[in-house]
Amino acid sequence: MMYCAGGIRCEMASAYIHSKSEGFENVFQLYGGIKRYLEQFPNGVYFDGKNFVLDNRIYVGSLKDNKLGTCLICGFTFTYDDYSSRCRCSHCRMLVLVFSTCQDCTKAEELKDQLGSGHPTFIKPMSHGYATKSDSLKILLNFRQHLPVHDEIMVLVDEMNNDFHLLYSYKNHRTDGCNRRINQWKGFAAKHELADGDCLVFQLIESRKFKHGWYTDL
Repeated sequence: MMYCAGGIRCEMASAYIHSKSEGFENVFQLYGGIKRYLEQFPNGVYFDGKNFVLDNRIYVGSLKDNKLGTCLICGFTFTYDDYSSRCRCSHCRMLVLVFSTCQDCTKAEELKDQLGSGHPTFIKPMSHGYATKSDSLKILLNFRQHLPVHDEIMVLVDEMNNDFHLLYSYKNHRTDGCNRRINQWKGFAAKHELADGDCLVFQLIESRKFKHGWYTDL
């Protein structure tokens, strides 16, 4: 199943795929694209979120106005679709969604680069919830391949080389997919006085041990 904004690119793409015949028997396209679909069904029906378009509208959506944005940097899914920061992909120059906190994590990115590629590393911006209220820290989607597929005690080593033993939780939900978190996070955040806007760098130095550092007031 494919769709685009106005159906033009889908016409070309589906014709090309059909020309390959073998292995591509079940090819479907949305006639008229999302534009025609939303004209016929203004409340969206089966369509959630927004569709990015290449003009001044930036995106089009239904009357439901639900937002399903995902930050390109941290992978955090949030109810946000604001492109006003004009962040662009460094390769294709397309506008991308970037969570406001992540836009200021340049120093953390520099530290990540300095650490090199010897160990898996990721950056986690601290929202107000993660810094003050949340009892668990969600692991980034593109980092989960490096982690165990069962519950485990993980060691988190801070900048003073103090060890903190936290419960790593692996859950596989039929609807939500694989949901991996570090639990008991609220106590760790309070101990280190984390604040909204901080950026943490996590490096997996052993299979069950993270070394981390952070930057504040970026």
